[in-house]
Amino acid sequence: DELIDKYDIHHCGLTVVWPYYEYDDLVFWQSRSALEKIYLFPPETVGVTKSHFLFGFDHVEPGQYVVITEAIFGAMTLQEQCVASGGAIMGKHQVSKLKLLYPKKGIIFAPDNDLAGKQSIITNYDLAIGAKYPMFYSIPSKVKMPNGKFTKDWNEVGETIGFGKPVKDMFAANIKPLNNENLIKLRLECAQMAVDKARLL
Repeated sequence: DELIDKYDIHHCGLTVVWPYYEYDDLVFWQSRSALEKIYLFPPETVGVTKSHFLFGFDHVEPGQYVVITEAIFGAMTLQEQCVASGGAIMGKHQVSKLKLLYPKKGIIFAPDNDLAGKQSIITNYDLAIGAKYPMFYSIPSKVKMPNGKFTKDWNEVGETIGFGKPVKDMFAANIKPLNNENLIKLRLECAQMAVDKARLL
């Protein structure tokens, strides 16, 4: 109930609708059917896509820091100062929206723990470096779920170890600066993951 009220979530039958607000104006929305699990967005003929906006924009206090997750569920899991880009790689319009939030204390990329997520840290760093804010990243640890698989994103971690303090503590403990040393480590790790993935094909 708290999350429904905070993010003004609606439904139409079995379809859940998440609105995007900027300065209290409705600027975009996305929905998901509870049955087919299919996401829907406004038609692209309106001239904008999800890459133009950040979900949770109005819940970020300007002049502090900003956490960027891939998906809405990740943003709703971490909540504090958190937005969702709707994909691994940020769009140029989203980078501009970051500047409006003036995150002088830093930008924290919080992607999924997979190859695409780790690669996105490097790409998004290159996209946002011109804004000249400190940059960090926090990747969720792999936690074994009841079904035997391992968690990939922050929402799965929350479902496994507990929402609220447990998942937020993991997030805080995993924050690392995006300095040259860690960028090199990420590039090497991504290269190895790409090789391992190719071997499985």
